[in-house]
Amino acid sequence: MRIQEAPRHIQELFEKYGCRWEYEDNLEGISDAQYDRMFPFSVVDGVRMFPYIVNCAGERIYIEKKADKTLYLLIGPSGVGKTSLGEYLKQWGIPELISHTTRPMRKGESYSSPYYFVDIDTFYATEMVEYTEYNGFLYGTSKDEVDRVLGGSNSRAFVIVDRVGVEAFKALYPEMTKVIYIYASGKDLIERMTARGDDSDIVAERIAHAYTTGEFNNIDVADYCIVNKEFDKAIAQLKVIVGD
Repeated sequence: MRIQEAPRHIQELFEKYGCRWEYEDNLEGISDAQYDRMFPFSVVDGVRMFPYIVNCAGERIYIEKKADKTLYLLIGPSGVGKTSLGEYLKQWGIPELISHTTRPMRKGESYSSPYYFVDIDTFYATEMVEYTEYNGFLYGTSKDEVDRVLGGSNSRAFVIVDRVGVEAFKALYPEMTKVIYIYASGKDLIERMTARGDDSDIVAERIAHAYTTGEFNNIDVADYCIVNKEFDKAIAQLKVIVGD
């Protein structure tokens, strides 16, 4: 065991209550698999980041030493450009969390591209961070997927969610979530979806869904806002946000 220097004000607080701040290489009796479940973000670039340990009257309290992880939550109405901007994040080395869905697989799709396609029993048996229903099918992001992508060497990732998803991710991962709200007017979205050949009924349904679910009014939950009127400018704004 070796002593880890904590910030002075933290040391003083612990000393006041008869505690001391420790740092330990090995946790006796705990396997690597158990350790990884307890501290899912303990490995960064192949180096294990061990937890801090507070020793109070002989009783140890384990506090995870969190690595610097960022999960970008992309939110915005249908057709606003979330998927297109997400492709640029991938090009910049920021992977996407893959969601589960009960939607049937379409031509050209495969398991894990673009979703984990599962039946409804498997979906409900999977521990989800959040899920939603759209057009009669379930979509959700699992906790295992967060651990898979951000539990290793990746320091950043992104996922496309709705407002309910933002609230769920913020509740579970408050320190590492950053919300990027992508906005365009209803008029611009109608023109954009029509220009790319979307059926008029589908366009109307998506716009109605966006208004009824408040997708045009999510600025209050956002850390950043991108106005996607001109796509090149939206890309530039995104690049500034993620620092690439």
